[in-house]
Amino acid sequence: MDIHELVIEMKLLERRLTLYEEKYGVLSADFYTALTAGRLARYDDYDKTRADFS
Repeated sequence: MDIHELVIEMKLLERRLTLYEEKYGVLSADFYTALTAGRLARYDDYDKTRADFS
């Protein structure tokens, strides 16, 4: 895989992440902070999306 292909893959991943953030209304950085700090109670209202979160 060359550098051009890597950049394209990164852009596609970035877009998928943006769509996910928009769908659930939470920024990845905020979710990651809550996850690593063990504070996911804030996201308990999203029970149907727990599988997506993990």
